[in-house]
Amino acid sequence: MSETPPKKRNHGRAADKAQISLVLPATLLVKLDKLAKKKNPRKLNRNEFLVTQLQTLVDQIEAGKKATKKEDPTQSE
Repeated sequence: MSETPPKKRNHGRAADKAQISLVLPATLLVKLDKLAKKKNPRKLNRNEFLVTQLQTLVDQIEAGKKATKKEDPTQSE
């Protein structure tokens, strides 16, 4: 009798996604939940809301770095 190889588990996530665990202060979590209720017209769940906000923040930071580089060509990442 031959053994079958173990199944690869993806836990339902897309191949381009990764799961992380995050510990937040309770006060920050309360603030994030309040913000999500105010500024979440698509009614995303907490995780989806945080992901979209983080992506926006990263995009803004990267855009700022690019703008700074254009002003000062001696700056590097």
